[in-house]
Amino acid sequence: MRLGSRLPGAGGHPLFVPVLLMATMVNLLAVVFPGPLLIELLAMGGLHVAFVAWMLYVERGVRAQRERELEAFRALREGPGAAKT
Repeated sequence: MRLGSRLPGAGGHPLFVPVLLMATMVNLLAVVFPGPLLIELLAMGGLHVAFVAWMLYVERGVRAQRERELEAFRALREGPGAAKT
């Protein structure tokens, strides 16, 4: 964990989730501004919402993976006899 930045919130995100979410919102403006029909708005808006939901799901998975890896690194540091299976 010490490999990361010393300041919380400083530095980049490994999956660029904040950047991709902002880009998705800007892209959604291109759907909303021309005044689409309801079916167009639902179809395109639904795809944007699905992408945002997927990105948040992936974000949660990456956080869980980091916790598992931290435990594995701690087990390695403590020695071969302390590894959990």
